[in-house]
Amino acid sequence: VTEQGIRALATGCPLLESIELHRCRYVADAGIVAIAENCAKLSHLTCSYGHLLTDVSLRAIAECKKLLSLNLDECRCITGAGIAAIGQGCIALETIIVRKNFSKPARDALQPYYGKLRAKRVGETAVLRLR
Repeated sequence: VTEQGIRALATGCPLLESIELHRCRYVADAGIVAIAENCAKLSHLTCSYGHLLTDVSLRAIAECKKLLSLNLDECRCITGAGIAAIGQGCIALETIIVRKNFSKPARDALQPYYGKLRAKRVGETAVLRLR
C-alpha cells in the first residue's frame, strides 16, 4: 500500500467506517490526514507498525468524532502531544491500543483521561478501554 493509494482510497470512499493499515510501511502522515479529513464515518482505525506516522497524523485523527477504536501499536514517532490531542478530540473513543514500551511522556498524556479508563495487559500490548 502506498501513500498515493491511501489518499485515493480516502477521497474515493468517504463512507468508510473501518480501515486497517497494519504494517503499511509506506503510509505516512499525508495518507492518515486524508483519511481523517475525508472519512467522516470512521469508527475503527488501525495504524499498527506505522513507523512513519507522527503527531501530525494524531492531530488529524483527533478530529474524527465518531472514532470508537484506535490501534497505534508500534507507532514509535508519536509523542504525548499527539496522544493528548486524541484524548481531547476523539469524544466517542472507547479503546486505544498502544505498545507496552510506548514512551512515558505519551503514557503520561493519557493521565487526564484515566478516570474513564479500564486498563489491562494483553501480551506485550497495553489495551486501554475508555468509559
